[in-house]
Amino acid sequence: MLESIIQEFESHFEHEERIMAETKYPEARAHRAHHQILLARLFSILQDVQAAQSVHVEQFLLVLKTLYDDAIDADSYLKLHLEQTA
Repeated sequence: MLESIIQEFESHFEHEERIMAETKYPEARAHRAHHQILLARLFSILQDVQAAQSVHVEQFLLVLKTLYDDAIDADSYLKLHLEQTA
């Protein structure tokens, strides 16, 4: 299950990064770095889950926080850029 979530994040990030390149988003480099940090966090959680062979509440909350960090925080600036360049 967590592997599927990570694959969805990777696909989402690739899509966003294409849009950033196409629209010349000025913060693209920082946003890409943010994606890499989030993916590293997710892969770390995955390793912990695989080692324990179960998911703990704390790990699930970290996955949710990762989603929040991207969708609510970082993507809000990208959304504003897209609205301004439309």
